[in-house]
Amino acid sequence: MPALGISLSVTPSQAGSEMSQTARSCLRLKAQNAIWMLSSPIFGNKRLDWLNAKFMLMSEPKPTKPIFSSADINPYSTIEAENTMLILFDIDMTLLETNHIGIDLLEAAGKELFKPDFTAEGIIFGGGLDPVIISDMLSANGIKTTPERIDAMRKHYHKGLGEHAARAAIARPLQGAHELVEATRSHPTSPSMGVLTGNFPETGAIKLRSAGFDPEIFTINAWGDASPHPEPLRAHLPPIAIENYAKMKAEPIAPEQVIIIGDTVHDVTCATSNGCRVLAVATGHSTRSELEE
Repeated sequence: MPALGISLSVTPSQAGSEMSQTARSCLRLKAQNAIWMLSSPIFGNKRLDWLNAKFMLMSEPKPTKPIFSSADINPYSTIEAENTMLILFDIDMTLLETNHIGIDLLEAAGKELFKPDFTAEGIIFGGGLDPVIISDMLSANGIKTTPERIDAMRKHYHKGLGEHAARAAIARPLQGAHELVEATRSHPTSPSMGVLTGNFPETGAIKLRSAGFDPEIFTINAWGDASPHPEPLRAHLPPIAIENYAKMKAEPIAPEQVIIIGDTVHDVTCATSNGCRVLAVATGHSTRSELEE
């Protein structure tokens, strides 16, 4: 039987600043006896803010009919959670945005370490793993990729990001992201939370802190440098998170009990290729139709 996932597509234009001061919507969704609660601010006209889109029950290779749309939601309905869950958040353009400071700092690192005309032009960042992004940047600039050069770029990037963050915020949370994380953290079933991201752990933590998230609440993680394979892929990360869960909790968790939340096609495919569920949010550069396909 194909692995089922839950895909949520959200348009960034709906993440506006207008918000009811008192309304809070708690959404509960159920698929194969797995229930998870989301929380989001809503507009006074009852349209969902960050989550203004339909939920889709998805099986390989394409989504099927919607479970329900935002118009169908009773924000005061209750469904009891039944299963242990591991919720894994992407960072960039899912929880927060940084105005591309990582791109700028990696390019600056290349200029200082290797050559003045070092450029990030043509490099795809969305959904990528930081070690792979650095390797691609080196290759695109005619520089042989070595572990030592990747490490030098990593250290320079970390130093620069830390210095910028010490002077001013380098990230801001996306609308509704804090509410979503808090609703997950405080859910009575105590789901485990973590990040599954292309970021290095040290720079990812800086971004989270700068956007007002405590990195310590994300306890089971799969960072961008965690792949054990010579050619790292994002699809390698869910098994690492599942393994980390088993080590921390001293018990296994099934892939279908894992929900990956992200804004790129890479987040979707890394989840579905490992039998995990996925919540896809169109808050980044991927369109809703791209995520649903």
